[in-house]
Amino acid sequence: MTLGDKLSKLRKENNCTQEQLADVLGVSRQSVSKWESNITYPETDKLVRISKFFHCTTDYLLLEEEKPVISKEHKNSSHYNLPSGKIFIESPLVKKLVSCSKVTASPVIAPAKEQPKYLLLGVDKTTFWGGHTIQLGWYETDEDIQKEISGITSAINAGESCYTLKYNVEVYEKAFDVVMKKTKV
Repeated sequence: MTLGDKLSKLRKENNCTQEQLADVLGVSRQSVSKWESNITYPETDKLVRISKFFHCTTDYLLLEEEKPVISKEHKNSSHYNLPSGKIFIESPLVKKLVSCSKVTASPVIAPAKEQPKYLLLGVDKTTFWGGHTIQLGWYETDEDIQKEISGITSAINAGESCYTLKYNVEVYEKAFDVVMKKTKV
């Protein structure tokens, strides 16, 4: 499935017209039409906005396979099925406990200097269309997100029912962009 096919599918599943998506992204309806026809492709910042708008990863949009191909650089950036069932994860982004059965480490494509490099997503429920993902936390380094995933796994193995994110960075939203605050949470 191409980027255009996936974009069209996501837009229709969410009852969104090309014009509505264009308004959200600040582009023309014709641009969205060309993306869906695979004539042109959205810029990186638009891909990030699209993934946030439709609550999917940029990997899903960009990779032709359903399972992401992991590059050497991001060999640990993938889907992580949690060892046994679910765990509640306390996240500052959603300000509530989220019951997760899977977490995904998604690299941000070409992050700006003040932007985090990774996003941790959790699968909180399964629908007819597959797993529903929710943003859990933003991370400055690969090491931080790996420590977080290890912490979640250790909590499950220890029989804990809840885990509070520890290695994420505090962020604030600026339009459709996410910018890191200077200190970690």
